[in-house]
Amino acid sequence: MESTAELREDLLELWRVKRERHALLKLRGRLNRVAEDRTLFDQEKADHVLAMFDATTDDETGIAARNVISEFVAESMPGIALPTRVRQ
Repeated sequence: MESTAELREDLLELWRVKRERHALLKLRGRLNRVAEDRTLFDQEKADHVLAMFDATTDDETGIAARNVISEFVAESMPGIALPTRVRQ
């Protein structure tokens, strides 16, 4: 078991990175669906996006999610003002 410890740690890290990438792709899809939803008013779309932003955690994955949301808003929904203060 000790001889494979490093390999197992590497595999676990690769799995974690793959899982995070998949989650961020799903987030981008959710953002696209909100932006393209013709049944929502602009304010409702903004509310959904802000709720997603607020629901992020303060770990590495949450930071990555906020970056995805920020980039999406800048590209596709520039009228939305995201929080700029640092969360604690």
